[in-house]
Amino acid sequence: SLPDERELQVEKSRDSTPALAIPCMSPSIHYRIMSGQACSTRTSEDLDDPDCDAQGYSDFQVDFPSVLERFSDIMQQVKGKQLAVFLDYDGTLTPIVRDPDAAVMSEAMRGALREVASMLPTAIISGRCVEKVVGFVKLRELFYAGSHGLDIQGPEEGLCKLQDPSMCSYQPAAAFYTTMNLVYDALVEAVKHIPGSNVEHNKYCVSTHFRNCAPEDWEAVEALVQDVVARFEGLCITMGKKVFEVRPNVPWNKGKALLFLLEKLGVKSSDEAITLYIGDDITDEDAFKVLRESGHGYGILVAKKPRSTAAAYTLRDPDEVLQFLKMLGQWAGTERTKGQLRIPRNLSHDCNLGDRFNRILSQGNGESRDVGTVQDCIMDNGNSVAC
Repeated sequence: SLPDERELQVEKSRDSTPALAIPCMSPSIHYRIMSGQACSTRTSEDLDDPDCDAQGYSDFQVDFPSVLERFSDIMQQVKGKQLAVFLDYDGTLTPIVRDPDAAVMSEAMRGALREVASMLPTAIISGRCVEKVVGFVKLRELFYAGSHGLDIQGPEEGLCKLQDPSMCSYQPAAAFYTTMNLVYDALVEAVKHIPGSNVEHNKYCVSTHFRNCAPEDWEAVEALVQDVVARFEGLCITMGKKVFEVRPNVPWNKGKALLFLLEKLGVKSSDEAITLYIGDDITDEDAFKVLRESGHGYGILVAKKPRSTAAAYTLRDPDEVLQFLKMLGQWAGTERTKGQLRIPRNLSHDCNLGDRFNRILSQGNGESRDVGTVQDCIMDNGNSVAC
């Protein structure tokens, strides 16, 4: 049973308006109660099911072409502009697996991601807590946003190492920290009798997985999650790929996290910047929508089956994501060698790169410089400054 202090908080919240009466701030991922309807009904959130109808994918790619096939065209549009790369984790950098703790990224993917991050600002925005994602990825040179963007931190080393880590740290739902602990304990207790169920604590998001449950138990898992959440104020439920996710009902999502990080990079509303966001989850649609509406980037949906999306391009699976990252790394390396790779100018003030760049400039006009040791150019007030 819960400790007395927690019982008081749970009991107090029983008289409150049920959390599910409050819509999630992100309409695209709002999980609606399926009154009298089995949880096994197919939804766009459950696209990884191998039994889902795959017909029409070729027609789907007419409107949402493969980014691999359009790579040259896209890079022509990027040429001369600042480029940043954002990715989801599960289903994007690693396949969806039955055991959430076994979603380990391959060494090949890690190597490709490391290469891209050495030349371009790179971030991962995931539903996992930051600590788990960092543990899987094992790259300290990336920006990370966990809990669907509710827990953000900057790089500890590399191209974008922050002199002051607090400048990029942000937790818009910090007030819910204790509540989420209570929700986790309550959900573990609630579903422990259902074989195959698994509750995962992702700090500001508590995920109840039913992928390994018998189909006849899915509706019971749904009802139990609803019952637990109804005891607390200010929460909502969203649905992912065979997972119910309980989160604070705050005006924040992956799209807002994307904008926050772009602002830190100094490219939030710049016509001189293009952002690529790669993701497979329905929660990534908020980021796709931000890029589509701003006109400053492209969403890339990872999916094997047609679905409604705000993305502009597609990749089929993590294998194609790996192929794309390798192509992007090769392109960036070529642009760097030619001295034509641009980075967001705020990095010259806020990141470690600025110190290294300034030290090279201070060597004087007469000394030779190893261009390959740093970014080959940096922007200041729109003007290229060669090193």
